[in-house]
Amino acid sequence: MIIVGSNYNQSWYKKGMNPSCHSCKQSDRTCAHVLHCLEEGCVDAMPRTNDPVEDWLRRVDIDLDLDYCLTEYV
Repeated sequence: MIIVGSNYNQSWYKKGMNPSCHSCKQSDRTCAHVLHCLEEGCVDAMPRTNDPVEDWLRRVDIDLDLDYCLTEYV
């Protein structure tokens, strides 16, 4: 089981935390939902989250095969 700081998980221990997705407001914001949410704001956020990781990997001169695997996975 993967535990991430999603709204859903945080709602268990943070008083007043809303578990719903702030993008679509249709479902609880679980890790699985974040990866599959089709609301425009959520879809647009994914590249903005991944691009800095890719930039950092290239700056630290990581092995190209590992770079490829990590960025494709993300």
